[in-house]
Amino acid sequence: MNADLPSAFPTAAFPTATFLTALLHTSLLVGAGWLFLLIQRKASAARRSLTCRLTMAAALILTTFQVIAAIPFPALSATPSTPAAAASLPQGSGLITGSILTNPAALEPGKNPSSAVPEIARKAGIPHQLNLPATATLTLVTLWLVGALAVLMLWAASLHHRHRLLIGSKPAGDIFQSLPDRAGIPGWALVNDVRLLPGSFTPCVWGIRKTTLALPASATAWPPGKLRLVLAHECAHLLRRDPLWQMIARFFLAIFWFHPLAWNLARRARAADEQAADDRVLTTTTDAPSYAALLVECARQFPLPRTTHATITAMANSASLTNRVEAILSPATDRRTASPRSFLTPAAFLLAIASAVVSQAPAIATAATSSPLPETLTDRNAAGKDNTAPPPEPAPALQPPDNYEPSKLFDPPISPTPESSAKTAPADQTSPADPSIANEGKIAEGSEKTEQITEQEQETASPEPRKPFNWQPVKIGGVEYLSIGQLKDFYHFKNLSEEEAGNWVLRSNNTVVKLKAGSSDLFVNNVKFKLRHPAPASEERPMISRHDLGYILDPAIRPGSLKGYDRVTTVIIDAGHGGMDSGAMGLRGKESTYTLDTALRLQRRLEEAGLKTILTRPDDSFLPLYERAALAAEQADAIFITLHFGHGAPGEKGIQTYYPDAADTEKSDAPEDAERLAYHGVSLGLATAVHANLLYKLRCQDRGIRSARYKLITSRPGTPSIMFEGGNLAHPEEAILIDTEAYRQSLAEAIAGGIHNYIRSRAQ
Repeated sequence: MNADLPSAFPTAAFPTATFLTALLHTSLLVGAGWLFLLIQRKASAARRSLTCRLTMAAALILTTFQVIAAIPFPALSATPSTPAAAASLPQGSGLITGSILTNPAALEPGKNPSSAVPEIARKAGIPHQLNLPATATLTLVTLWLVGALAVLMLWAASLHHRHRLLIGSKPAGDIFQSLPDRAGIPGWALVNDVRLLPGSFTPCVWGIRKTTLALPASATAWPPGKLRLVLAHECAHLLRRDPLWQMIARFFLAIFWFHPLAWNLARRARAADEQAADDRVLTTTTDAPSYAALLVECARQFPLPRTTHATITAMANSASLTNRVEAILSPATDRRTASPRSFLTPAAFLLAIASAVVSQAPAIATAATSSPLPETLTDRNAAGKDNTAPPPEPAPALQPPDNYEPSKLFDPPISPTPESSAKTAPADQTSPADPSIANEGKIAEGSEKTEQITEQEQETASPEPRKPFNWQPVKIGGVEYLSIGQLKDFYHFKNLSEEEAGNWVLRSNNTVVKLKAGSSDLFVNNVKFKLRHPAPASEERPMISRHDLGYILDPAIRPGSLKGYDRVTTVIIDAGHGGMDSGAMGLRGKESTYTLDTALRLQRRLEEAGLKTILTRPDDSFLPLYERAALAAEQADAIFITLHFGHGAPGEKGIQTYYPDAADTEKSDAPEDAERLAYHGVSLGLATAVHANLLYKLRCQDRGIRSARYKLITSRPGTPSIMFEGGNLAHPEEAILIDTEAYRQSLAEAIAGGIHNYIRSRAQ
């Protein structure tokens, strides 16, 4: 999905997990074809041969389609542009109330929403995926590749042996002088060359574009009747295109070499081809005993070397001779050819099986290590409390002390040129220059790695007004950072601890903030936000940039609102792509179809709640981006949401939400930029409300909330706008999930719930 970037040539990466899934699905199809072949054991050889061929072709096509359909197209994936320099920190209280962010205590204890399978998937009957470690996936693919190469090498050796036979052969010469009517043999026109092989070699035929009929050297002395039967049999193979299907069978075995039924199916196909050729010969002669005797004679006098078995179609093979002779001599044998009508039954059966295995068979996925999420505020398991107890009501969000004036919360204001008395380290310095900052970033010897302000200390605190907080920024690589210890002191978090190596957690009654050194992921109450500037990895404690503090963390954890955008009466719903722009292609459908269906469901849900809604496109039509943005600009007291589904790497899954990048708000602190500041803030609040509610309702994988410069959500700063991406169409399981109406309905209901949470927060 990309609403703004132009398409480019796709760069494919081999989807390992999807390839294993394709092998699993087609293995089930091969088994079904083999069972259907057993049911047809009394049918004619031509019909049994047709079933074998359809099964092999369907398996190859299904495998190829699933692999190609899962190759990622990065040009269609959302890739936000690189943000600009840090912006000034907005003054005043934050944007998001506690009702927007999911309280961690409201989640099921011990359950990670990122790794949980959505309940809607089970209701829709979608199978659970088989998660394999990356090493196991790579090992399985490597083993498959070794086996496939072994089969292909044996085939190449057979081709080499056949080529040597051809070099040692000589033209047939005058062998056909005794057959003046040989042109009347069915299929004789398909023979391009006739060769005499040295020694005693069974009559055979090979070739696809240029066919060669090979006879033993003793064929020059054969009587005309015997020679005619041999030629009729080999020409029957050419009429049936047996050399071509023999080559397809080798590719089939190379892919499914691990499947015992695949080898059995190929062997049955070879035997059915021989019997079908026999049946064609018997339609031109009634002397079945003579023909059977000729087969026995050829099998005894002319052996077939195993090295050439894979690349030639021989007249007599001792392995299947008994069954062939019995079928030739039995008057009850069905010798009918495969008519077009006989094609329909096995084709319909295999099509039904293919649809069933793709939709119901489990998918294989590479188990990725999910990003660490903050633990719940209270570990109810450790405390011995009932896990089934109802979740507590969210406590009021963090607030600075009452004696802080809103305009003095950040004194001095964090701006591109801050007027601060704090000492700032040089740009190339990686540690604070001020000793107090350096000591603040360390833990005193003999103390535990937990700093806590007790209730007693809070009660005995001096009631006298405190001075404005003295922020002490540190410049690293041209970016100003603030230590996590300063965040704890300013917001009055009760607890700061290092729960894992490099993972630091700030805790209050209702808020859990998790930050890791060197990571761009910030977690607030189990909701992932993507930072513009990753926390420096060289510090003992992680730090957060001034821009990320002002534009991400502060709005997410502090209640209140910026001026304006408090009234919401209209929701503009944009179904991404449409018409000639189909968007990303999934395993079962296209993105534009899914976005339109979800948009219509969301419209119905919001209108039932009494909200006015406007669709940018009510049908499968193409609408340029500027027209969609213009439609949003015409509406007053509105919010804008554009719906998409992504097409990233096959191993990625989950939802992600984009809000307008704050780069356009960084020009200055002039009054004319106040509207852009508010626009960015409320758009982030809308993204947080929608994203958090989806995580809570659907328990889907969290790919984060991040800023982007997509034109559709940045071109008009008068309407709070977000872009929502509801899943990855390249992921085998998620593509099937997106194709279900139940999942899209759940998406629409969860998005509607997030919008209502946002509207309530703005009205407070």
